Amino acid sequence: ESDVYNLLKEKRDEGVWGISEVYTREEFQKMHLDGGFSFVVETDGSTSFEQDWQGPFAKPTQLPITGRVGGNHGFHPDKGPRPPFIACGPAFLKGAIIPNAELVDGAPTYAKVMGVELPDADGNAITQLLK
Repeated sequence: ESDVYNLLKEKRDEGVWGISEVYTREEFQKMHLDGGFSFVVETDGSTSFEQDWQGPFAKPTQLPITGRVGGNHGFHPDKGPRPPFIACGPAFLKGAIIPNAELVDGAPTYAKVMGVELPDADGNAITQLLK
């Protein structure tokens, strides 16, 4: 694992492979990410990464008609666009705006509205939106 981590950091430092950051498991778990992987590689914003480990390290890609390459899982919250949380209904305050929240707060907020407990959830209910 350390050989792979060192190789990824080396490619990041070369500055030509589209890698802006390499996160370890401990680092990405603090960002509420988890899964069957050892590292998270952050793009420079103009590069797309794939799961093809058998091909060349870098290869040209054909953009689909939409002009976007699929398979991306978003960006680090400090770098890319953040999805909006829009809610309405009897449980929510009309016109309430929260400038920043975490994506992991969505499920606990929905659960609170439905009267359900999520004791193992990573986030917290956004009570500032609720009546």
